[in-house]
Amino acid sequence: MRWFFVLVLFLGLFLTALNAGAQETDPFANAPNPGLEVDTDLQMGPILLGSFSVVAIGVGAGFGWQADQEYDDWKDAQSAGDGDGMDDISDDVRNHSVVANILIFGGLAGVATAVLWFIVGRASDDDEGEASVEMTARWRPVIGPGHAGLSLEF
Repeated sequence: MRWFFVLVLFLGLFLTALNAGAQETDPFANAPNPGLEVDTDLQMGPILLGSFSVVAIGVGAGFGWQADQEYDDWKDAQSAGDGDGMDDISDDVRNHSVVANILIFGGLAGVATAVLWFIVGRASDDDEGEASVEMTARWRPVIGPGHAGLSLEF
């Protein structure tokens, strides 16, 4: 069941990054502290998507390493003839390998999408002839009953 939540989290991050330029209104236009805004010529959407994807690959590699270690434990239990502990270990190996595969392959797809998005975005900026593109990024904490998080708008 954990892999489902990992998949939903990665999908949410991916859709947030894709929706980066869709918001036309600025809810923070009259914010009391305009120093929180960051103006840059960089395309923040592909950079953030690529960063989250690289982190997902790293976490997936950790789950894969854990599955490998548990598989070694399973082989040791099999050679020792311990049939009672093998079922629990095999379930852990299976669950960790599924999560590792989802995170690694999803992260690779995210990195490929980010690179393609970055290249296409740069090419479209060159075609328009604009010297610079104004983009802002804002971080906002989200706190509610039973959860906490961070909202990123750009």
